[in-house]
Amino acid sequence: MNKQQANAYGSTNLKLLFFTLALVCGVAGASGQARSDEGACVGACSGPWTGLSRVWVGARPYVGLGKVGVPEAAPVSFGALGELGAEVITSSGFLIGAELAPAAYDGAGLHLGGRLVLGYGGEALGVSIGLGSNPSGALRVGRFDRTYATLRLTWSVDPPTTLPAAIDLTISTPLGRKVRAQADLGAWYGNGIGVYATGSVQYVLCKSRALGLRGTSLLKAGAGVSWVQFSLGPMFTLGYERRF
Repeated sequence: MNKQQANAYGSTNLKLLFFTLALVCGVAGASGQARSDEGACVGACSGPWTGLSRVWVGARPYVGLGKVGVPEAAPVSFGALGELGAEVITSSGFLIGAELAPAAYDGAGLHLGGRLVLGYGGEALGVSIGLGSNPSGALRVGRFDRTYATLRLTWSVDPPTTLPAAIDLTISTPLGRKVRAQADLGAWYGNGIGVYATGSVQYVLCKSRALGLRGTSLLKAGAGVSWVQFSLGPMFTLGYERRF
């Protein structure tokens, strides 16, 4: 694939991604308008599972303070990993979504990847595949309003990889009625190499006593450590999620 073809391929993928994101966000918004936030929030915890819609955005800026694993010294480096996504899970378990992830800046340029996500989403289990410039597979175990873990494996198309080129693990658990703790672990190779581990606190905004389902917003902030391109340093994490 020459550079012109690669650019055209990337542009087409991004157009399809943004169209799908708009479609999913529209469905999520319509779903949210059909219920009051407070009533849906209470019903999500006290009644049967009726599905869930989510939109989220996040960023993980990092600073490399020194080389670890190679002999030469290096100046301070910086970059960021980001994500943007939307997802609709119906009461029957059908899951459809779109993700711009990862959206990475490594100091030399911006790297974008997008995918359409399809799968099954239940109250305590979710399985999905992502189709696009970075194919993926994900497994969620646990309820969104209780303790849950999500494991995602991602493959690279350019350069192509047989084994997963990236792995991400998220574990989230409630600490109280309005506070959750989250741990994120990840690693990747291919176009660069990196490992990170962060811990964060999520503050849950909700009009009722529900913790993390419909009618809630989650604000996240935290910090950790990263090793990117052999450079070790701190990583910070910020995020926002809205659930309908």
